[in-house]
Amino acid sequence: ENGQLERKFQPISSNRGTMTVYYSDGTIRSEIEYFKNQVMVWKDYYPNGNLELWEEYDKSLDYYLIYNFYFMNGNPESTLTIIDKKEKVYNSTEYYINGNVKAKGKKEWHPSLGGYINAGNWTYYTIDGLITHTETYLHGKLVETSEEEED
Repeated sequence: ENGQLERKFQPISSNRGTMTVYYSDGTIRSEIEYFKNQVMVWKDYYPNGNLELWEEYDKSLDYYLIYNFYFMNGNPESTLTIIDKKEKVYNSTEYYINGNVKAKGKKEWHPSLGGYINAGNWTYYTIDGLITHTETYLHGKLVETSEEEED
């Protein structure tokens, strides 16, 4: 309505392309990379220009390589990054808005069990960075909890 470009698609090759979507003030809202008409990389931005979402798929488009969310202040909210492509194992971290870690552990991709599930040992923290407890998961189910002892 205001004459500002709303989106722009640019072919890179016969099977790749990019699209940029803009807010009405011209700030970038989304950047999307396509491969064979499927989304490979998608980044969304807050109106202030900070990254809100970054998701990136493997070349088969079957699972994520990266799946991150960010708070409006730019700090990460949650990150999911693949560390073992063969077994589909990820490092997963959740954060407080101040940037401190809230929880961290491993996740595994199991479509038959409903997607990404917690695996192995997870550690949970207070907003000040002190460990509150740990949890152990097996096949996505909590099997043990250990409370942190106070000094």
